[in-house]
Amino acid sequence: MTKIRLTYRALEDLDHIYTFSFEKWGENVANQYLSHIEECLELLKEYPRLLKVNDNISSRFKVYPAAKHFLVCDLFDDDIYVLTVQHMSADLINTLQEIVPSLEEEAQALYERLKRSR
Repeated sequence: MTKIRLTYRALEDLDHIYTFSFEKWGENVANQYLSHIEECLELLKEYPRLLKVNDNISSRFKVYPAAKHFLVCDLFDDDIYVLTVQHMSADLINTLQEIVPSLEEEAQALYERLKRSR
């Protein structure tokens, strides 16, 4: 069965989303954002093929919309790794093109650690 794994960057993104939403719109909205993202993660766990590659961003990473955010993911074996969570209002392509080199490095380090642990 597919497992969802969140990287440190993704956890920081979710923390930022919650904090920003809480400060701007209150606890209910902040909780709604995170609940919707969690529902999307559960859906991806059941249907990982919903993740799609966007060659404008990366030929490797897959993207899925969640509430007003995009989940940027990669697959390793049967597991989905959420690498980052970005708001839809951001120019996703430009934002990710800026961070993709470091995401590539982070993903490669993660995979090497996973291979060694197996």
